Amino acid sequence: MALLAKMAGVQAGDPNDERYWTGYAPLSLAGVSVTAESAMKISACWACVRLISHSLASIPLITYRRRTDGGRDRALGNPLYELLHTRPNPRMTAFEFKRLLTVHALLRGNGYAYIRSGSRGFVDALEPIHPDLVHKPETAADGTLIWPITQADGQIKRFPDDQIFHLTGLSFDGVTGVSVIDYARESMGLALATESYGERFFSQNATPSVALRHPGKPNAEARRRIRDEWEADTSGLRNAHRAVVLAEGMDVSAVGVTSEDAQFLQTREFQVQDLARWFGVPLHMIQQTTGSTSWGSGLEQMSQGFVTFTLLPWATLWEQAVSRDLILAEGVYYAEYLFDSLVRADQATRKDYYATGIEWGWLSVNDVRRMENMNPIQGGDSQTSRPAPRRTAPPTTPPPPPPIPPPGADADAPATSHYRALLAEAAGRVVRKELAALTRADRRAGAAAGEWTQTVDEFYAEHAAFVAQTLRLPLEVAEGYVAQQRGKAYLGLPALLLTEANSIQVLIELAQRTPEGDDNV
Repeated sequence: MALLAKMAGVQAGDPNDERYWTGYAPLSLAGVSVTAESAMKISACWACVRLISHSLASIPLITYRRRTDGGRDRALGNPLYELLHTRPNPRMTAFEFKRLLTVHALLRGNGYAYIRSGSRGFVDALEPIHPDLVHKPETAADGTLIWPITQADGQIKRFPDDQIFHLTGLSFDGVTGVSVIDYARESMGLALATESYGERFFSQNATPSVALRHPGKPNAEARRRIRDEWEADTSGLRNAHRAVVLAEGMDVSAVGVTSEDAQFLQTREFQVQDLARWFGVPLHMIQQTTGSTSWGSGLEQMSQGFVTFTLLPWATLWEQAVSRDLILAEGVYYAEYLFDSLVRADQATRKDYYATGIEWGWLSVNDVRRMENMNPIQGGDSQTSRPAPRRTAPPTTPPPPPPIPPPGADADAPATSHYRALLAEAAGRVVRKELAALTRADRRAGAAAGEWTQTVDEFYAEHAAFVAQTLRLPLEVAEGYVAQQRGKAYLGLPALLLTEANSIQVLIELAQRTPEGDDNV
């Protein structure tokens, strides 16, 4: 390893230093050697790796204990909680540890760490291992894996599977991950070659190559002298736009192609898109705004797409690797990323979400306060399946309808058969209008209790005047009917549909009670 480091011009030092491994690597077709370190010199590659590793490291990885009622509590007494949430070893924070192993897995396909036992039990510390120190695993007689790992003294030591934490990237055998460097070598090689071309292009004054024509027949030494003098006078930014004096009847003509003809800038832009594709990162998140309409119609949808399609799979890898390698009682404990802070919605959306949750009983006041990073309050943990619906004003109970007078009780009363038929038609029209309007409102409101209650209140606020006008009832009598109907509607649309006939009968009876010609509407 020291020889490889010297070949790369880097002193051999800590094997955990990425530069220790800079050395021989297969050349890409562009003629460039691509290693993990040289790949990170590409701005797009650096941005993708930084974005994924920093985002994942910044999300808390919480250890939970399952409850018998199906709930969960943070396992504050479990040593693993502190290891994954604050400090996995004496010299690293949890952020640094998760970021490092994610970077290793992103570039090399694998992230490794020693599982050190100690005073806190089976897992007392997690110490990272550079993936290039880990050799192909061997299979023991019992089917478990043995990991040969090169130590600091150059000796290879074998570790059983239960002493190694392993984070696996994309894999073809289910045991070890594959390196994106190996498969993206041509893309990265082209990007490096393009950058190298750009450096030479601008170091030569950003002008195309030229041909110098001499009228005579200068020898080789004279040709070299003319060329060197020309380059000294024209190369470099400090010589830009300076006049050049041609002697001895010389002539200058441009040859080759310009940077525009070679589509130099378009090539660089394509390489940014290509590398973002390898890592599954939307372009706008690495400061490339071209083609920013993928994964949705706006930046918010694209950011959510990054969480769903890029971060979530990596988070699942971490969670399941922790359960497999670090948790003995998997039926009791488990680890989970807390994505709430990353997908936090705007204030208005959160307010509606919290209000619905409290009203329907699947959130308590203290649940909301915890999500808003506020301390709980006394009595704020109570939850109900669904509290009584909110009302703009308490409904009043209308007086019970009087009994229907028997036929022929009074020949002069308005309850003749003809008048009763007209009443039935008018009452039916009122109730049908009521049910049709609330049926449409029910489709719009869906399952949102608060929205349905508000819709009911708004409709019945206008309905009393219509009832009074249609059936020639006093307004206070119509308001009594409306209050009764509003109470049914609070229970849901089915309560109204089941009592349609009864509602028509109530209106008929209220109209019969009203003296003929009463215009108090």
